[in-house]
Amino acid sequence: SSLIRAMDIADDGNVGIGTDSPIATLQVGSITATAMSQVVGKARVVGTNYIPSSTQMGTLDIASTTRNSSAPFNQGFGPSLTFSQSISGYVNGYEVVVGAIKSIVTSGSNTGQESAMTFLVNGGSSTGVVERMRIDSSGNVGIGTTNIGAQSNLYLGATSSSEGGQITLQKATGGTLAAHIDAYTSGGIDYMRVLSGTDTATTAAPFVFDLTNTRLGIGTTSPSKTLEVAGSYKLGTNAWIQYDAVYPYTIS
Repeated sequence: SSLIRAMDIADDGNVGIGTDSPIATLQVGSITATAMSQVVGKARVVGTNYIPSSTQMGTLDIASTTRNSSAPFNQGFGPSLTFSQSISGYVNGYEVVVGAIKSIVTSGSNTGQESAMTFLVNGGSSTGVVERMRIDSSGNVGIGTTNIGAQSNLYLGATSSSEGGQITLQKATGGTLAAHIDAYTSGGIDYMRVLSGTDTATTAAPFVFDLTNTRLGIGTTSPSKTLEVAGSYKLGTNAWIQYDAVYPYTIS
């Protein structure tokens, strides 16, 4: 039978599989010359427009063949992609994994296909490489938590058992903070609060919601009534206050 040319090693040491003119250290597949001034990396995989499905692989497929023959079967298994960097400024050989992407099977049944995509970063010597974000099979996103339920599309976790997720809002210019929203537990009571952008201290909060007792505090961190306002307040024209079903008071 006739020989088929399958791999080329160019004069500059680049290796091409399926191409006789590799422009990267490793190139799989051929591509016509581009008019764009691209900076060449170490590896390049050339393909066409593949639309992934459970049986259609993409331009690059990373597979795992690990399996378990008893329940929960292959739950937690899946391929991963890691990113490493040298952490020494003086000598070689100090490469560590600084980030990773890993897909995992979440189904506990045999041949179950439900999965999640996880994103990991290196938290230093105290934690190592740990998961910090997850997208589950329903499209829900968890940041700082792996416990994603069905109540919301976005879950924010915390590093402390007494803290909840935190959201910080920045202004469009300057990167200065506009508002800070978080949740926490104090004295067995769950709170959610809204802070001004420059104040994240637990001793000050313009708005505090007592989620355990259904109370709202304005200017106080521990409301003792359904609504407690620390300071003056103003009611509009024809506002009315009713403290039970019998005695409404109208303020004009």
